[in-house]
Amino acid sequence: MSFWDEINADFVAERSGRVSSRKPPERHINADGSGLAWDGDALMNATRNAVHEALEESAHIVARLARALCPKDTGELADSIEVAESKFKDGGFLVIAQGPGNYDDFYATFVELGTHKTKAQPFLRPALYNGRNLARDRFKDILK
Repeated sequence: MSFWDEINADFVAERSGRVSSRKPPERHINADGSGLAWDGDALMNATRNAVHEALEESAHIVARLARALCPKDTGELADSIEVAESKFKDGGFLVIAQGPGNYDDFYATFVELGTHKTKAQPFLRPALYNGRNLARDRFKDILK
């Protein structure tokens, strides 16, 4: 089993106990087959909830990969990687890495991009790049 298969299997196993909050829209069909009612609001809500869940799970896939790829001196940077819901109007989720003690917002940037004194040790960008197919597949599964 490859590294990425192990990460995906761990993620699916970890999240499998979670019950989906999505509810399909109700259908109103009479016994004779007539009366199929269109409930656009319920369909939009179900779609919105499914997309929200898929985005969150995709962010967790990237965060898990970032933790695995993060350079580990003390392990505090890897432990600081988390998923947070975006406060922007359009929503979405962010994968955040702050560093030891969460006191220095720039620490993760210095590790990821390097400085004039230290070599770059990318972990967030490779996690996003390498996790995009896993996230896309998970997204498709949720939206089925």
